[in-house]
Amino acid sequence: METLLIKQAKSALLEQFNQKQPSYLLYHNYQHSIEVAETCLLIAQYENLSPQEYENLLIAAYFHDIGYLQGYQHHEDSSKIFAQQWLEAKQFDPKSINQVLACIEATRFGSQPQNLLEQIIADADISYGIKKYKLRSRLLRSEWENQFTLGKIYPKGEWLKLQKQFLSHLRFYTDYGRQHFAPLAAQHLLTESKKLEVWEKEKKKEKEQAKKANKLSNNIAADNGSIYAQIETGIPSKGIQSFFRAAYPNLISLSAIADNKANFMISINSIVLTLLVAIFSVGGLSFDYVSHSAYVMPVGLFVGTAILSLILAVLSVMPNNKYKKGNQGLNRPQVENIIAYTEFSRLPLQEYETLIQQVLGSSELLYGNMSRDLYQLGCQLQYKYKLLRFAYLSFLFGFAFSSLLLIVVFFI
Repeated sequence: METLLIKQAKSALLEQFNQKQPSYLLYHNYQHSIEVAETCLLIAQYENLSPQEYENLLIAAYFHDIGYLQGYQHHEDSSKIFAQQWLEAKQFDPKSINQVLACIEATRFGSQPQNLLEQIIADADISYGIKKYKLRSRLLRSEWENQFTLGKIYPKGEWLKLQKQFLSHLRFYTDYGRQHFAPLAAQHLLTESKKLEVWEKEKKKEKEQAKKANKLSNNIAADNGSIYAQIETGIPSKGIQSFFRAAYPNLISLSAIADNKANFMISINSIVLTLLVAIFSVGGLSFDYVSHSAYVMPVGLFVGTAILSLILAVLSVMPNNKYKKGNQGLNRPQVENIIAYTEFSRLPLQEYETLIQQVLGSSELLYGNMSRDLYQLGCQLQYKYKLLRFAYLSFLFGFAFSSLLLIVVFFI
């Protein structure tokens, strides 16, 4: 039950924060003090406290962080001064004042509670950060990084290590705290440990990549006799990258356009042939081929050119996975094109990885492989468009001449 003095302490806390709370107090604010007092009340219900002890505990909970309004450093001392002056003005019992000040001192980081009241407020103060841990951890980090508080920037890895260290050394003194707050702290410790482990792996990977990049740069710098190394010294690396980034998408786009054209030709010829087969198969028994012999030539010409066009279109989109045989030894440095799947797909994994390392370690092999890959893609594209050209010409020729022959049959 709240006494009059407890209500007055809560009102005084609200008045002080309304008048003086700075914007950087994101964690140690009015809500923090209120929730610590509520948690003290919750724990006190499980303990055999006298009315006076209960009153002293809640007053200490309301005033334990009010010193932050005077300054961030040594705020416990400022809190005790405020509490003592306020209680003396209320003519509070000196023994009870000392008990309130001892409870405030128990919230100082690293202190050891000496009695039950100090243990309750210490557990309640820590529990505020344990509950809604993810959000309040961020608020505390932002508060500490402000120039008017600690003014220290905490990188992700350093903050994770700090939180892991804090949670691993965390101790609760009351039975209620060990029962309700300790499991939450253990769960958060496991989560932070996993985050730290992932972060350390990422950093290790970044260091390895940086090491490989430095090694590659050194190899390229040492490869002065290579024609590609000479190019690299004359053209900025971004210019070379821009060239390959532009060339590859252009070839791929042209290949996609060719495939669309081939699909169109396949569809048209398939429909035409299907219709002709259906017409002649249905009317074949009753069709008088002798009296209609004049139609055989134009229809036959159209069917023949349609079949030819269809074959050429299919050949243009048919996958080409021919394997170019040659010396594929492990120590062969001048691999023709390790980027092409037709070459590397038949290699053992270990040999492929070794060749990749050779390619990435030398500008001669790196740019050489990419140049040869572009050349091979271009040759394949040229072959594809050549077949498509003949397919379209065949269809056009068959359609035009068969139509002309039909006109001649009708009017002559």
